[in-house]
Amino acid sequence: KMTIDSAGRVSKSYQPFAMVHISTTSGRNTTGSQIVVPWDIIHTNSTSSNVGNHFNTSNHRFTAPIDGRYLFVVSLNIVGDNIVYHRINGTNRHGGEYRDGNDNKWDHADTSFIYDMNANDYYDMTSQLYGSGSRFNGGANTGFGWDCLSIYLLG
Repeated sequence: KMTIDSAGRVSKSYQPFAMVHISTTSGRNTTGSQIVVPWDIIHTNSTSSNVGNHFNTSNHRFTAPIDGRYLFVVSLNIVGDNIVYHRINGTNRHGGEYRDGNDNKWDHADTSFIYDMNANDYYDMTSQLYGSGSRFNGGANTGFGWDCLSIYLLG
């Protein structure tokens, strides 16, 4: 279904979209191996932030409902040296490395990623922390979070 308003703007009421935060603080200080970033709470401030219910907060995955080009935008608060990986079907496809100089203060890391997915492909993200610090802040609620993942179908 598509709507064109009098100004010529096109809207698709069921276009896949997700916006999620991290509520837990479990595992954020574990160093060494990669862990799946626990996007575990859907943002629900006045809009539907899981259009089509394609994001699963239990396994922290987005499953593409249709073939298309998807945009993933991530914002994390971190302390320490952290590498994050965008993954499609469990395979690393893009990474971001964030170094803070070990000043033990919260820093902000942003990363984005565009990828052509097939229907039923899934996206998740892992983090690998080196030394002491925190992979993410956590402590979000449904209307606010320090860490955020947004997913859009571009077309």
